[in-house]
Amino acid sequence: MANAGYTTDLSVVASAEAAETWVELVGAAAGGNPDETETENYVHGSGSVSQTMGTATGWKSLAFDLGSPRTIAAGDASFHWLYFGAPLALGTLANSGMGIAIGNSTANWKFWKVRGKDTYAYGGWINVAVDPTCAADGQQGSPTGATQVFGSAINLCAAVSKGNPHAADVIRTGRSIVVTGGGGSLYGTFSGAASANDASGSRWGLCQAIDGGYLVKGRFQIGTATLSADFRNSNTSVLIQDLPRVSPSFTVFDIRNADSRVDWTNISFSSLGTNTRGILSAYNNADINIESCSFTDMDSAWFAPNSTINNSTFRRTDTIVQSGSTIDGCIFDSCRGSMTISSDNPALISNSSFTSDGSNNAIEIKTLGASAAYTLTGLTYSNYAAAGSAASNVGIYNNSGQYLELTINGGDEPSYTDGPGASTLIITGQRILTLTGLVAGSEVRIYSAGTTTELAGIETCDTSFDYPYTFASDTYVDIVVHNVDYLYYRLEDYELLDGNSSLPIQQQTDRQYNNP
Repeated sequence: MANAGYTTDLSVVASAEAAETWVELVGAAAGGNPDETETENYVHGSGSVSQTMGTATGWKSLAFDLGSPRTIAAGDASFHWLYFGAPLALGTLANSGMGIAIGNSTANWKFWKVRGKDTYAYGGWINVAVDPTCAADGQQGSPTGATQVFGSAINLCAAVSKGNPHAADVIRTGRSIVVTGGGGSLYGTFSGAASANDASGSRWGLCQAIDGGYLVKGRFQIGTATLSADFRNSNTSVLIQDLPRVSPSFTVFDIRNADSRVDWTNISFSSLGTNTRGILSAYNNADINIESCSFTDMDSAWFAPNSTINNSTFRRTDTIVQSGSTIDGCIFDSCRGSMTISSDNPALISNSSFTSDGSNNAIEIKTLGASAAYTLTGLTYSNYAAAGSAASNVGIYNNSGQYLELTINGGDEPSYTDGPGASTLIITGQRILTLTGLVAGSEVRIYSAGTTTELAGIETCDTSFDYPYTFASDTYVDIVVHNVDYLYYRLEDYELLDGNSSLPIQQQTDRQYNNP
């Protein structure tokens, strides 16, 4: 595999260099003429576009007309670099202090507020993203929805008479940073992605290096449909930028290609807001290994059978979709979804603690094709309904439509509720011996060894029979199976094991009974 490479799907609308012509927007033209030759205050390339404020308050703007509409793909956004040098002169965020303008002409545009003096108190260059299909906060004229004119607009509430405090730099559309390759020791990393992002000719705004870690937005894609990636990182922090003017699913850590590998160790992922909280999504069953990480205030996480999540914390996240993944030693605290984990195999969730926010279920066992038995090992539950059947806020929600036997092996006995067509047997401190290979219709009896004391039995069995028991060492039983067409089967002094087990039964046809 080649060394890790980092690319983007961002496409330039305006570079904010000297060869371009920028204008003010109709309805936001109280500032000076745009200066396209700003070479002292810029963040990308070798220059930016800036503007004087004069002595007037009110609306001012910097905008670029692309000349023809730009199609922005569904889910993508317009990325803008913005600057204002006197932030306390702006209106508040609620009063539309600073925002993005996109329209079909300079006289017909929509406005999305992104900052104000209360949220931008220290000023400086910032990169924001706006999806023009999201509801706008205001408009000028009669915009059609076409995206041809792009810019920034400010609402100045106090006069600024010196310098060129308003500036804009490169504008792009798109969404993704893509990591591929990663052979040898040159794995993909957040540091590598930030180096590509932060280069002076890039400044993508997708993965910025910040003090103590990285600021991420958009799609952070590891691998593609045709190219795998090996991404390994540890001991850092990833902050997910809040973007109120894009869709909630805008920011996603998207792991693709079955040959990809992702190792994350001791990484803290945290959302900074409530709209774009960050989704973790495993496609194509890549090899994913998460160890001692934390995920705070994030959206949902979707795993796959080759995903292993150990000793990690999910705090105030949405639902974790198990999909055959292995989860061990984890903490799930006050998760927001109606269920903390949507599970297809709860036996693969072990030694983990669940704390309810008071209104969700810990583990929902989803639709299954048949009845099933699982052993739940070392699971604990806090702030849920008390053990036993309950209506809501339970440890186990059996929504499989099937009969489930859940053996509790250490940890707490959970409360549970059953969905349509489902029923649950909680086996506390017990083990299960499963007799397999039985001839349907046989009679089964289990006795205390050497006695006629019946411990369990059934008059007419299916092809298997479960015997739940409380384990005690050196316990022996006699097993008897009878069917009129088969020889009498008896197994004596079978020792019960400390754990669930299965015992194949081989019944032999009674030839004499069938002989006329």
